[in-house]
This record gives sequence, C-alpha cells and structure tokens, in this order.
Amino acid sequence: MYPYQMNDGQPDCRYVALPVCEPDVGAAPGSPINALALFEIRLRDSLDFTVDFSVWLGANGPAQLSAATWAAASGSPKVPTIIGQAFSPAGRVTAVISPGAGAAIGDTYWMDITATVAATTAVNPNDVALPARTLTRRVNIIVVNG
Repeated sequence: MYPYQMNDGQPDCRYVALPVCEPDVGAAPGSPINALALFEIRLRDSLDFTVDFSVWLGANGPAQLSAATWAAASGSPKVPTIIGQAFSPAGRVTAVISPGAGAAIGDTYWMDITATVAATTAVNPNDVALPARTLTRRVNIIVVNG
C-alpha cells in the first residue's frame, strides 16, 4: 500500500486515512498483522507521520477522539525515537519520528496507533448512543538510504 494515494491521485509518503471499510492489506514487512501503510524514512531525517481517522469517525458517530498515542508495537524488530506526538479530536493523529541511535538501512518499525473514540449520545430519534471505543491500527516504517 506504499505509497498511499490521496484523493487527488498524488502519492503521500507520510499520511494515511483510515477508511470506513478497511481493505484487507497484507502485513509487511514481516509484521504478524495487517498494516494501513508502509512508509519510508531516510536515515538522517526526523519526519511527521499522520493517520487520519476522520472519515471513520464521521461514519461511526458523530464521534471524536478523546485520546490517541503512537508506540512501537510489541515484537517490533526495531524501535524508533518518537520525538513528539499529538492528536485532534476531529481525527488526525500525528507523531514525529526519528530512526534513532544505531539505526541502519533496512531497519523496520511496527508502529501501533491507539485511538480512543469518545462516547456518543443520542441527539435525534434515530441516533444510537455508543460507549467509548478503542481502535488500534498499525503503520510500518522502513529506514532507507539518503
């Protein structure tokens, strides 16, 4: 699924949107579960990566995020340095990541993004009140030359 194709057809190397119905994307590289995307990071860079939950939230709400974090997944072959991270209630979850000390070309990071969807209340007669829910989605990052 790399590079991710944005709506305008242009590739984006650091952004992926969580669709309402997630496609069955193969796990890569070597990850035991499916990933939303495989991103590249150059050995010398610190870059921002974003997972956008807004489309999913719009179809499952109205809903907002109440918390979200990036972390190296259990069993990840290597662990990067997370310089900082932030989220918006509307659904964007971003982390600034660096390959870290001792990184080498070909190192792979399995990053889990855990987002808490705030509880919803019924406003209209056809609405359904839902409790808070937690989603965990994976993004894989590989270190490349440059």
